[in-house]
Amino acid sequence: LYYLTGRHDRAIEMYETAFRSRSVAYGPDEATTLQALTNKSVVLATVGRFEDAERTLQQVIARLTARHGAD
Repeated sequence: LYYLTGRHDRAIEMYETAFRSRSVAYGPDEATTLQALTNKSVVLATVGRFEDAERTLQQVIARLTARHGAD
């Protein structure tokens, strides 16, 4: 909702909070945990923070690769 209403800073905070909470509850490499980081990267790119978005997506890719392999 924050993203859709243009409150991007708040959306970024909420996705980071969701990531931390889900990491504790489900583990840092679980799919819904990583979805929070993916969503955060979308908002970061939307506001022009492309390097931060890329860095965040690289974290997601690294975690998925470690869990499932490169293929």
